[in-house]
Amino acid sequence: MKPFCAIVDEAGSPFDLDIDDTEPVSTLKKAIKAKNQNKLKGVDAVDMKLFLAKRKQKKVEAKEKKEENGEEKWRGEMAD
Repeated sequence: MKPFCAIVDEAGSPFDLDIDDTEPVSTLKKAIKAKNQNKLKGVDAVDMKLFLAKRKQKKVEAKEKKEENGEEKWRGEMAD
C-alpha cells in the first residue's frame, strides 16, 4: 500500500509512504513520524491521530432519517 499523507495545518506537508497493508496502524504512525522528524518534533507516534480522507466517494443512498436536537441526521450505506 502506498498511502498519501498530509499533516493538518502544515503547508507543503503532503508525502507518500510505502508500507505493507497488513501492518498495524502503529507501524504506519511510526513511519509517518520517521519521515517527518522535524515537523513532528516532540510528538510521540502513539499520540498521533490519523484520519482517512478519500478523493472520490461513491454515491450514498439514504437509508434512515432521524432528528437529533432539531437537526436532520441521515444514516446511509455506500452504493455501487
